[in-house]
Amino acid sequence: QMLSIHVASMRCACRLACTDDVTQQESLTRALTRLSRTFSAQMEALNRHRSNGACAITVQNLSVQDGGKAVVGHFTQHAGLIAAQPGLV
Repeated sequence: QMLSIHVASMRCACRLACTDDVTQQESLTRALTRLSRTFSAQMEALNRHRSNGACAITVQNLSVQDGGKAVVGHFTQHAGLIAAQPGLV
């Protein structure tokens, strides 16, 4: 499906680049916009499928001011609950 949308988008873009008719340009622009949005939605769905809906966030720098606390550990979220293996800094 994604390949078909991509091919259709490229053909539409090529036609758009080669036409001088304003009404045809508007029609091709609308079609190209819809195809591009469809492709983006398909990419998002594929990424969600590949990651099983999990978002990976990596924090590389952490600074805690005097008197502040930070929780350090691996966190996972399941069904709205956050389970952690924390260690206070």
